[in-house]
Amino acid sequence: MTQKLERCSLSVAEKRNIINYIDKNPMTKKLAIANKFEIPATTFATIFKFKDKFSEERGLPVKSRRLKSCEFNDVEEFTEKTIANCFKKSGFKVTCEDEEDDLPLAELARTWQRVQEELHLQETEFEYFVTFDNDLDVCGELTDANIITSVLSVATTEADKHEEEES
Repeated sequence: MTQKLERCSLSVAEKRNIINYIDKNPMTKKLAIANKFEIPATTFATIFKFKDKFSEERGLPVKSRRLKSCEFNDVEEFTEKTIANCFKKSGFKVTCEDEEDDLPLAELARTWQRVQEELHLQETEFEYFVTFDNDLDVCGELTDANIITSVLSVATTEADKHEEEES
């Protein structure tokens, strides 16, 4: 009784070696070839059946273990527009726009009056208090260069900290 061989996955290179051996030794029995390469007879039959698919002209990677290569159509169709649409759906602002104030100026003046009295801020003017952050960028579109710079600076800082800890 023949021993049962363990199931294994053969690379394209190994399958090509078996096919080349078959071509060089056409009179050898199939079972003898299967035993020589230590593969089950059913595996040999499958390789022999699809031998034209394993030819070098097909351009299969030698280390590949499958005939069918993976395709990532979704990833290939992924574009910058897809990212922009995701941001739009999520509700993120894309551009800076001046938003209208909810409170009228008279209401703000009355509120400021109360704040001054409570916090004793008599020398601070209302306009200075309201406009002190006008030059502050609160939103904006980052360019690819800005994003890369911010990521690299964080990575560099972390690497420096790691080196200091090791020393």
